[in-house]
Amino acid sequence: MMLDSTNFVRGWDKLPDELKLAVLRHALQHDRPLRARSFVQHKRYELSTSESIWDAAHLGIELELEPEPESSYFKTTVLPFLACPTIAQLAHEAFCTQNRFMLEPHINLLPPLSARNLIRHMELDVKATVSEIDWLLQVAATSHSFTNLHLIEITVRGSFRDMPETISTMLSKHSPIGFKTKRLVIRYRHDCSGAPWPIRLLDSLEMDYMSAFSVVAYEGRKPQERLERRERKDGTVRLLEEGHSWPAGVQDDFGIRETTKLVWI
Repeated sequence: MMLDSTNFVRGWDKLPDELKLAVLRHALQHDRPLRARSFVQHKRYELSTSESIWDAAHLGIELELEPEPESSYFKTTVLPFLACPTIAQLAHEAFCTQNRFMLEPHINLLPPLSARNLIRHMELDVKATVSEIDWLLQVAATSHSFTNLHLIEITVRGSFRDMPETISTMLSKHSPIGFKTKRLVIRYRHDCSGAPWPIRLLDSLEMDYMSAFSVVAYEGRKPQERLERRERKDGTVRLLEEGHSWPAGVQDDFGIRETTKLVWI
């Protein structure tokens, strides 16, 4: 057994870093976005920002994590790699480049500068409120420090919102709001499933959000974009034809309707 382990280490040491990274990326990939709330000492409002996923990923320390799938994965899968000095740096890089990281407005934990050049995929989940637009503006400004972002996905939950006129004015005031990434996906979701009342009024806020957010142009290349609308109900998904809008006015229960803008450089 010892001989087999020794032979493995010798063979591993002979591999170039590119192959080592490929192996580690496969081993450390998680199938769900990793949320900051899963990696802090206290889940409620008295959050400890000093002991987070980023401290653990950078230092290889073990935290007393919340019992959630993401934190269980981190504790049992990631930390053993980070605890091995010979591969800790490569494991940290593989962990950051291969996974999706969800930023949440009510938990103001952003990755440290040391990780921002590695992260490629971020997800933002927000309500249609003034305070969370403020937070999106902060993230957009911060995105310039993420030098290798390939994709940002923003989901706006339109069922939770402030006054539409207030939101429209604020978005118009700050438009265009540019994220520094190669691709941006912004979804505005009308969710009628499980609502306490049978009908909802589809509003114009979705197009205010679609118009306000884009990616930062660079190297003389202008952003390209495409708009999609899809409806999910009773286990089926229906994609509207290009150029078609949702029916105007008050609608019966329609499940979930999403308007999505895809932007790319």
